[in-house]
Amino acid sequence: MIREVISMADSKKFEHFSLDFRARPVLKWAGGKSQLISQLIPHFPKNFNRYIEPFLGAGAIFFALNPKCPAIINDANPELYELYLVLRDHPQPLTKLLDRYQKKYSETFYYELRALKPKTPIERAARFIFLNKTGFNGL
Repeated sequence: MIREVISMADSKKFEHFSLDFRARPVLKWAGGKSQLISQLIPHFPKNFNRYIEPFLGAGAIFFALNPKCPAIINDANPELYELYLVLRDHPQPLTKLLDRYQKKYSETFYYELRALKPKTPIERAARFIFLNKTGFNGL
């Protein structure tokens, strides 16, 4: 399912990428492009009407876009997609929960949290970020 996150009614010309003020990816991700952005951008067309990302992952290219650039993002992982919705719609409660998790940080807590099945989108997003950032056999 493709979901449109940003839309613009007008098609004004604008700078598509903003490397100086770009948001950084929240996750570490296999195949992430964070380190390659400055090398990849010259291969994008000079003019395009909309950025379409079928495999968002950590979203390095998406987050390098100027916020005014229309974009469609998608990923097959529903928890990953839900994470981005929570980041957009509920950043403060997510940050508070991540702060609580950080205070409990240990290998034991990691495995306890990994075994849980969170009920709310904010809990699932916090769990996703925490496990991604603290994975003992991660990236």
